[in-house]
Amino acid sequence: MQEIKLIHTADLHLDSLFEYYDAAKRKRRREEILKKLEEIDVLVEKHSVQGILITGDLFDTPNIPAGTWCRVLVFLEKWSQAGTHVYIVPGNHDPSSCYRRKDLPCNVHFFHEAAWSCREDIPGFLVFGFAYDSACSRRRVLSELSCRKSNCFRVGLLHGSVIEGTPWQESYAPISKEDIANSNLHYLALGHYHNYKEYSAGMTRACYPGSPARMSFNEIGERYVLLVSLTENVVKIRPVAVPDRKYLTLEYDMTGGDIAGLYRELDKLQNQELCLRLKLKGFKPEGGELLCEDLRNRYYDSFYYFQIQETYLELTGLEEEVNTVKGLFLKHLREQLQKKGISEEEKKELWYALRYGLAALQGREIP
Repeated sequence: MQEIKLIHTADLHLDSLFEYYDAAKRKRRREEILKKLEEIDVLVEKHSVQGILITGDLFDTPNIPAGTWCRVLVFLEKWSQAGTHVYIVPGNHDPSSCYRRKDLPCNVHFFHEAAWSCREDIPGFLVFGFAYDSACSRRRVLSELSCRKSNCFRVGLLHGSVIEGTPWQESYAPISKEDIANSNLHYLALGHYHNYKEYSAGMTRACYPGSPARMSFNEIGERYVLLVSLTENVVKIRPVAVPDRKYLTLEYDMTGGDIAGLYRELDKLQNQELCLRLKLKGFKPEGGELLCEDLRNRYYDSFYYFQIQETYLELTGLEEEVNTVKGLFLKHLREQLQKKGISEEEKKELWYALRYGLAALQGREIP
């Protein structure tokens, strides 16, 4: 069998709301993500791929703006005219209904039905696709795939959640490792998770490429598009990094109240192209509400986006536990903290003792 080379991408979420940005930054960020199609196009030409796999959530909403659709259509037509086949399954953000009235180029193949169907547009290369919808979002549809072993390359496209200890009933379109191993596919192209991860099982290679653009601070690590090559008995997956705007989380422990140190850290990070999330942890200092207000006022224009999360340890209710080990521990440390003449260094040590001691007594991981 001849080698088949593919590009696999997913979860671009074109025209994402980005409600937390102001209007100008929202528009700019949306344009940055649209330009990911140009980066994918460069890879398509560079590697002379025969197929492009898009596994859901190409768009963020079923109501696709006309201008955005026209921009996407330029690339779909270019790839189609070059003889590159494009295979698309819908996701939970862009259901199949939003594509039904779109005129797609001849080599662009969209899987509309909530049932497995198969195409063989390239001799010896079978592509299976399933269009998920809310009516079957709890079904293990990969287990329903009828794919017999043959001399053809077999690739599946699916938007769903591979389960790793998560309760099945809470998962969107659940997929088990057993389902993957029993699929008889050479490669399962997945979409829905925004970070790159491989879930291969048995003889089947299975991957989420992740979103090529960060949508939130939860999307850590490099952004990728996958270059997949199929040769006899071998599936090779090469994650190709694509540049993207940086999102950074700074965790700062406020135990001991070193507010000056926090400002120094933020001053060092100032960058108007950076999205920064500040997570304040430990014990909340006196005047914590005024601190957050001052931070927002001072650093709002110092970053592309600036977010503050307060994740302080809560002492609520502990003061009533006077006859418990926790209550006595808290009472003792409070008395120490209220002593006259205590130095700032001693106070900081006591705050840390309070923090770690409470975590241990409450059976939590030491923070």
